[in-house]
Amino acid sequence: MTLVPTSQVVQDRLLLYGQAWKRVSRDLWARPDIREIYPEMLKVSFQVIRASTPLLSLARDRAIELAATDPVAAGLAPYLAQHEQEERGHDGWLLEDLGKLGISEAMALEALPSPHVAGMVGAQHYWVRHTHPVAILGYLAVLEGEPPEEAFFVEAARKCGLDEGAFSTLRYHARVDRGHWQDLLDLFDALPLEPRHLSLIGLSILNTCEGMAASLRPLLGRA
Repeated sequence: MTLVPTSQVVQDRLLLYGQAWKRVSRDLWARPDIREIYPEMLKVSFQVIRASTPLLSLARDRAIELAATDPVAAGLAPYLAQHEQEERGHDGWLLEDLGKLGISEAMALEALPSPHVAGMVGAQHYWVRHTHPVAILGYLAVLEGEPPEEAFFVEAARKCGLDEGAFSTLRYHARVDRGHWQDLLDLFDALPLEPRHLSLIGLSILNTCEGMAASLRPLLGRA
């Protein structure tokens, strides 16, 4: 009997759970008023990304705490330490992109995040601290998995008629997240994951997909 690689299990979960989020995202980018909607989409992205470095740091520290007696945590800690460095400062890049759209740093920081964003990120804090830090891999799989080509954002900037610099962070992630995604798939296959870990990762994927869809769906109703 051939066992299915863990990376394939994760990709299957993304395909199953991510349909609603991908449909919302696809519908938003297809809107004729995308020029007006894009700044609001970028605000949501900023609200999510600004939590990334603190969340990765929390998961890294928790993995280190458990590493002596937990082989999954021991394998997870070095990855999180490196990825935390790779993601550091990206919230500042998004603030710069928003600035090119006329949205000041103060305006972006004062905007009240939705309960969907807060709940999506907050669930990761709970699982990392009280269940297992491997939960964060499901979160990362949603946010970094299967990124669009950079050309998609180049064309989107042209279609919107907005400053191309307002798409610089999205274009950067379109380039580098392909490598990050492969690193994550390799990690899934390398870690000695048990069924309880896979269940937590699957729950994390589901919650993150639902959170992203719920965070963006109100923008579809904008006039």
